[in-house]
Amino acid sequence: MEENNAISMMSWGTSAFDQEVRGLPKGEISIIETPGYRTGLVVLGKYVWDGLTKGELCVFVSFDSAQTFANNFSNWGMDFQKYLDNDQLIFLNFQANIANEIGLTHQYTAVFEEITRLTGGRIPDRIAIQQADTLMNLNNLVLMNQSAQKLRLAVNEYSNQHTTVLGQFVQFGDDTHNKLAIALQKTMRAYFVLERPDLIDHHKYLFYAKKLPWFLHDHIAAPVVLKDRVGFT
Repeated sequence: MEENNAISMMSWGTSAFDQEVRGLPKGEISIIETPGYRTGLVVLGKYVWDGLTKGELCVFVSFDSAQTFANNFSNWGMDFQKYLDNDQLIFLNFQANIANEIGLTHQYTAVFEEITRLTGGRIPDRIAIQQADTLMNLNNLVLMNQSAQKLRLAVNEYSNQHTTVLGQFVQFGDDTHNKLAIALQKTMRAYFVLERPDLIDHHKYLFYAKKLPWFLHDHIAAPVVLKDRVGFT
């Protein structure tokens, strides 16, 4: 991607998103909220696939197993298993109670230490975090803000602006997640939204940025369509 206002860009792996917001800020952590689990998986899967096909080292953090993840895209012509086998794609599976077990809501370095162990000390080019809200302290807005700040600091300290991180969470519409969205918007380098305006047509979506690190962006929502075995176009 080209540079804009001295900010290096990383491709989403989805051309419709890149055309709207000119990519992701490289070497930073960005967040996207999605209307459901499947749409979030598609966004992250395309993001990781784009990096893999460019020879980059990628990490996927998820509740799912690596096999389940690979199977989800097997009929899309995206052979993630090949990259899992040659260690170009590293899969970090975490359990629902991992936040309490290793204190991620207070100290996020543990997850990056585990990534370092899994990669053999190599620094990945891209990290995708599925259901990032499960790593946050959701008890109140103050703790959410603290969690968001600590996560961004941990990314910066870990990657030294080498790794681009894309986190995702499902916007359930409850008060807790609405407050989480505010906390993440205040803290992260960039913040994006994918929403479904028409509950009847499950293929039509809107994509837009709520926060970007560059000027002269109109923040107008772009209509996109989810095509099976293709992604968002």
